[in-house]
Amino acid sequence: MSLARLALRHRLSGPPRLLAAETKSSAAAARGRPQLGLQCAPSGAPAFPSFLSFPAAPRALSTPAAGSLDGQRDLNPAAPWPEAAEVVDSTPGTRALRVRFSDGNSHDFPCCWLRDNCQCDVCYDHKSFTRRLVLDDWDQDDYPVHVEVVAPEVRLKWKSGHQSHFHGRWLQDHAFTSSSREKQRTFVALGKDLWGPGFNLDVFEFEELMEDEVTLFKWLVSLEKKGITLIKNTPKEPKACFNIVKKVGFVKPTHYGIHYPIRNKAGANSLAYTDSKLGMHNDLPYYHYVPGIIFLHCLTQFEGAGGENDLADGFYVANHLRQHHPQQYRLLAETPVYFWNKGSALVAQETTQFHKLLNIPLIVEDRDGRVVRVNNSQLRDSHLDLPPEKVTPWYRALRLYNETMERLSIRLKLNDGETLVMDNTRLLHGRTAYEGGKGERYMDQTYLDWDEALSKRRVLQERLQVHVE
Repeated sequence: MSLARLALRHRLSGPPRLLAAETKSSAAAARGRPQLGLQCAPSGAPAFPSFLSFPAAPRALSTPAAGSLDGQRDLNPAAPWPEAAEVVDSTPGTRALRVRFSDGNSHDFPCCWLRDNCQCDVCYDHKSFTRRLVLDDWDQDDYPVHVEVVAPEVRLKWKSGHQSHFHGRWLQDHAFTSSSREKQRTFVALGKDLWGPGFNLDVFEFEELMEDEVTLFKWLVSLEKKGITLIKNTPKEPKACFNIVKKVGFVKPTHYGIHYPIRNKAGANSLAYTDSKLGMHNDLPYYHYVPGIIFLHCLTQFEGAGGENDLADGFYVANHLRQHHPQQYRLLAETPVYFWNKGSALVAQETTQFHKLLNIPLIVEDRDGRVVRVNNSQLRDSHLDLPPEKVTPWYRALRLYNETMERLSIRLKLNDGETLVMDNTRLLHGRTAYEGGKGERYMDQTYLDWDEALSKRRVLQERLQVHVE
C-alpha cells in the first residue's frame, strides 16, 4: 500500500481512546481516583491528535542522497532563497555574514560558526554526516574577504584562501532566530502533555503498529508527549512485545535479564514477583542509565478483586508540588537519596550476583528548572546522607509526595492481551494486592531505551514530513 493511501486511511479512522468509566471501587472513590474501563471512543474521533499535521500529499519514502545539504533535516524546498549577503560587525568584535532572503528577512551567521560548519567535501563527510574538520585546522579569526550570492547558494572566499558554498535552505534551517532554535529543540524532544485524574489513554492496535508506519509514528509521539499508551490485542505469548521493540530499536537488558515473567512465586527476589501491594514507583531507579520505556503485557489477569494498576504522571505531580508546596518541592529536588538493589539470580537469564546503588533526588531538574526525571521506590537504602535535624522534614516531604501522587492518579485493570507502555522516567505506577492462592496473574515485561524511541520518531517524522507541535 502506498504511503499516500496509508495516510488517507488514517485520516478517516483513528485508533480508539479510553474513556473514564464510573468508579467501580469504593476505596478508589474515597481517594478520588477514577477507575478506568477499557472502552472505545465513539466513531468519528480525529485520526490524529491536534499536535500532528500531515502534508496534503505525502511524498514517496526516500533517503537523502550523499552530499545533499547536510542530510540532517528534510529541508523545505519552498524556503526563501538568499538575495544578498555581506560581512558585518554584528556585535563589537564579532564578524558575521548577514544574509538577506527573498522573504525580506535578514539573518546573521557568525563567521567562526560558518568556518566550523563548512559543507565542502574537504571539511565535511556527506556520507557519515560528520565534520572532517577539527578545531586545529582553522583560525578562530578567519573571515570571508569575498562574498557572492549565486542563488540558491552563498559563496565565500576566506582570508585564509579556503572557499565555502552554503545552500540558502541550509542557512535558513540553521539560522540563529528564536523560531529556528525552538524548532530544533522541539525536534530533539517534544513538549509534554501533563495529566491528572480523568485522563484517557490513547489506545492502539498491535497489528497496526506492526504493519503501518503512520500508526507507529503516532504511537511514538503519543508516548513521548503523554508518557503512557495502551496496546490492545497483543498476542498472548511471552516476548510478544519484542516484536514492537524491534520495530523501534533493541531490548534493554538488566540484571534480571531481557524479559520478566511477573507472577506470584515462592522465594521471589523482587516484590514484583509476589501478590503484595506495590506502592507507586519507577522501575530500577538505582540504574544510572535507567530503562526508559516499560512494556507491561497482560497474559492472564487475576479474576478476583485486586491486581489493578495505579498510574500517575510524575511530572504533573512534581509541578503540583512546586506550585502548592514549594518548600517541600525544593527539599525533594535537592536531597539525593540512595536507591539500591542487591541479590542473587533465581533463573538462568539473571546476573549471578548484583549490587546496584545510585544516589539521586526524587525530583530531577534540568539547567532551566524543568522536571526531567522523577524517582520513587520502596527500594530506598536505609542510608540517608542528611544531618539528623533534616531527616524528619524530608520524611514529611516524602509523605506529601506519595500522598499527592496517590490523589492525582488513575486506576485500571488490564484485560488479557492488553499492554501498558510507560515512560519509566516520568510515570509512577503501582499495583493493588491480590490473593495469589486463588488464581493466577501473569504479566510479561520488557524494556526499551528512550534513545532508540526518540531516534525512530525523528526518522519517521522526516520521512513522513509531519509537523509536531
